Amino acid sequence: MKYKNLIISKRFITSSYSCLFYLEHELLKYNTVLWAFGNTSRIGNKYVDGFKSFDNDTWYGKIPRIRLFFSNIHAFFLMMTTKQTVIINDLDFFIEAYIAKKLRKNLNIIHYNTELPGKDVKYSKLIEKFYKKHANFPDMIIECLPERALYRKKKWEITKPIFVINNTIPSSDIPEYDDEIVRDYVDFYNDKPILVFAGRCNDNLILKDLVDSMSKFENKINYLMFCHGDIKYKNQLKHKCERYIKNGSCKIYDAIPRNKLLMIMQKCNIGISFYNPNYSANYKYASPSKIYEYIACGLNIISSNNEGINHIIEDNKIGVCIKDNENIVDALNRLLNNDCLSNNKIKEMFYESLCYEVQAKETINELLNYVK
Repeated sequence: MKYKNLIISKRFITSSYSCLFYLEHELLKYNTVLWAFGNTSRIGNKYVDGFKSFDNDTWYGKIPRIRLFFSNIHAFFLMMTTKQTVIINDLDFFIEAYIAKKLRKNLNIIHYNTELPGKDVKYSKLIEKFYKKHANFPDMIIECLPERALYRKKKWEITKPIFVINNTIPSSDIPEYDDEIVRDYVDFYNDKPILVFAGRCNDNLILKDLVDSMSKFENKINYLMFCHGDIKYKNQLKHKCERYIKNGSCKIYDAIPRNKLLMIMQKCNIGISFYNPNYSANYKYASPSKIYEYIACGLNIISSNNEGINHIIEDNKIGVCIKDNENIVDALNRLLNNDCLSNNKIKEMFYESLCYEVQAKETINELLNYVK
């Protein structure tokens, strides 16, 4: 089948890369289809109408190496038969897109970046060398943060303008609050502020600091945690919390569907997100959709002091960023001693200026020059 416009990625289309789905949803009326990996037919509370899966909609089998090999051939075939514009994600299929462009001069290539190559996002030396030489070939380049755009221009000597779609979420993605669902998880017997953590449970600094804060804020905060990852670390975390917290103000659950989590967050007061800026360029210029989920649900935020995250939080006065000489305990103290914005005020800010419909508008309008 020939498509007019194509978005193609090797990513698994989950909430972490839901920005690809949101873009496809915006361009669906221009006959745009999204090809990627993943077994899901929905993101959050929305069905993915134009999603084709390299896992489900092909005959490649279950062996990862074979599936990846055939996906590269398939990707090149799709690019050669797409009528107008191909949007590639990161460096996956970058070489295939370059060859397709050489063979088809009228084919538009858009390079949409969600990651920076580095020690946490690895590519072969061949691909990185090829990218350095040909980084300017796409017709349009998109980044997910202004600070990342500047970093990319300098690092790879890009002379073309780079447009930005912040890694936020649409306002329509926030589910209507359902008290029957929420109260199954949020059943604290007091009115203390609720701090929510949703993420991987492993032996890292953020969880150690968070557990340490529990012993110091036992009478001030309720802790609500949704964790995925190694069962060994989950059990360790539960054991530590039971040791530190004796009054039932800490509850730990396994990860739950994003739609439910967004409902529950609307009942919380503080959200926490941590990306160690010293670990990699991706972390230094982190653009987590989790931050925007917190804002959409009206939460004050405690975050690492990353370029890009910090100005969103501090300029809008919706939380605190952990300073170099601080830990979570210090940051929590600062937040609780500040005049926190109300839940409704933060939500209002999201709908007026920080949701996808507003943040992506300028870049989408530029993109329409290629896909209409």
